[in-house]
Amino acid sequence: MHVQKTITGLRLLHGGHVVSELLALPGPTNSVFDVLAACVMVCSPGPDAAMLGFAGGGTVAALRALGWDYPLVGVDLELAGAKLFSKLTRSWCRDVSVVQADAAEFLQHSVRCYGAIVEDLSVQLPGGDVQKPDVSLTTLPALIGQRLAPRGVAVLNLLPSPNVGWVKLLRHARKPFAQARLIHMTEYENGVLVGGPDVPSARALGRDVQACLEVLGSELAGTVRVMDLGQA
Repeated sequence: MHVQKTITGLRLLHGGHVVSELLALPGPTNSVFDVLAACVMVCSPGPDAAMLGFAGGGTVAALRALGWDYPLVGVDLELAGAKLFSKLTRSWCRDVSVVQADAAEFLQHSVRCYGAIVEDLSVQLPGGDVQKPDVSLTTLPALIGQRLAPRGVAVLNLLPSPNVGWVKLLRHARKPFAQARLIHMTEYENGVLVGGPDVPSARALGRDVQACLEVLGSELAGTVRVMDLGQA
């Protein structure tokens, strides 16, 4: 992992891919992390959230800037980014804890359900590229669905790969959720799946996510569109 200084804080990279934006103050990251935060803000009633693939906690700054003040637990196999996060954000991050664990094992052994679960896992390939780990296509979506509170929401950062295109990716990722929507961003290959028992309509979700991005002052405002993936 490479750490790069920015005007607003630090950037963590794998190869040429940004895996986290660490801000010295709450605010927009001007990246997909703003969309992840907006989805939690719009859809989750609290009282907490789990972030799988915490890295440097890029979503936290946007969430706190939006006023989402509930406790957060981050999960990651590598804690170097979490240590940087702790040093840079301790004055404003409030109740954030990070555990070193495999995401699937964390959910399997969890004794609680969460108001939101954000899945932002990635693995670095030998050539420096990144892709979703196999577990994101196999056991993890179902485990996330099992660990949601009654009105909880899953927010999954999806990325197709040469071996797994969008059709297969969406079929596996949306299967555990009663309702699901997919958010596309104009300048990103990523897509954000929002799933749960009571997800807003595509139109309402798009409107409210856009409003959050505008409040944040995020450069992604105006770049999102939402697809309805229907009911399971």
